[in-house]
Amino acid sequence: MALKRDRVLKDAEKLVQKGKLDQAIREYEKILKRYPTDTTIINRVGDLYGRIGQLQRSIELYEEIADHFTSDGFFAKATAILKKIQRLDPQRLDIFERLAKLYFDQGLVIEARREYQILADWYFKNGELEKTIEAYEKLADLDPNNNTTLLRLADLLLRRGEIGSALKVFDRIGSQLIEKGGLDEAERLYRHVLDKSQPEGEFLTDPCEAFLDAGRTAVALELLNYAVDKSPDSIELKTLLARTHQTMGQAEAALELAREILAADPKNAKIRALMGSALGDVGDTGGACEVLLPSVAEMLGRGDHAGAQSALKKILEQYPDDQEVLKLAVRAWGPSSDQETLFTLRAALAESFFNTGELEAAKRLFVDLLGTEPENQHFRERLAAL
Repeated sequence: MALKRDRVLKDAEKLVQKGKLDQAIREYEKILKRYPTDTTIINRVGDLYGRIGQLQRSIELYEEIADHFTSDGFFAKATAILKKIQRLDPQRLDIFERLAKLYFDQGLVIEARREYQILADWYFKNGELEKTIEAYEKLADLDPNNNTTLLRLADLLLRRGEIGSALKVFDRIGSQLIEKGGLDEAERLYRHVLDKSQPEGEFLTDPCEAFLDAGRTAVALELLNYAVDKSPDSIELKTLLARTHQTMGQAEAALELAREILAADPKNAKIRALMGSALGDVGDTGGACEVLLPSVAEMLGRGDHAGAQSALKKILEQYPDDQEVLKLAVRAWGPSSDQETLFTLRAALAESFFNTGELEAAKRLFVDLLGTEPENQHFRERLAAL
């Protein structure tokens, strides 16, 4: 049979050379009856059918070969065959999809993206929204950091009425932009979202905090006004809005919001601290001290030394000699690397103990302080008096 096969092959090639393609095909098909999975022969027959104008039969044979190569893991060979089909019938969208998957399986992301982009453009042009979205979802999977693709996907999801899914994609884009410091692009994105949809206020919580922390208070204020209007029961959004008012020097507005939040959440230590600071800003230092000191104690209790320091700064300006304030301040700056501030606070507290007659406490502190500054004459005099 091997010799007969070789003879048939030679006869078939002679017929091809003479231009007798129909007869050559019949000879090759004799071999295929005996060797139906011989991809070389199938490919040759497919080429010949293409030359005599029977493109559909040619494509059928190429698809058969592509299936064999794909199932056997010969992705590069399968890709080459599918590209032949693509040239014969450029409207076969399933071939674009098969090529895209094969490219992806070979790690050829750029090539896979090209095929899916062709599909996406074709489907969109022909009004096939569902398939356009599917293609963009594949593109987003291939390149998850491509914000242009993600934005297109989100807008398409909005068009289909999938607001929740669209907002998740918008949020993903916004988070990536903010993480990379692209605040201008992030601002344009969130304005685009508000223009296209009406999300709940909580959608804007993270970006508003990011804008506020970055000093973009005007943007934060604009977005927060919308967000609080949409979600009036959100303590987190109202807290951010109060912070924004305070940062912008709008102490009365910050104070009004802080009181409103505390009425709903009386144990909110953060807003108590903000309220105390706002009271200080409007000149009510006594009220500030009354509100802030319990909040500072709570912060220290949970290890929030930075928050406690921030809350204490204004109180220390108003009450630099108050013993309770100084005790909390020493605790707040205790773990800090700012030893100079801590030393100053401990010296002030020692002086306060001395003046109120708490001699043992004063003595312990002055001994410690003198160990740090042994030449300090004032500390020596105080210890001598004690």
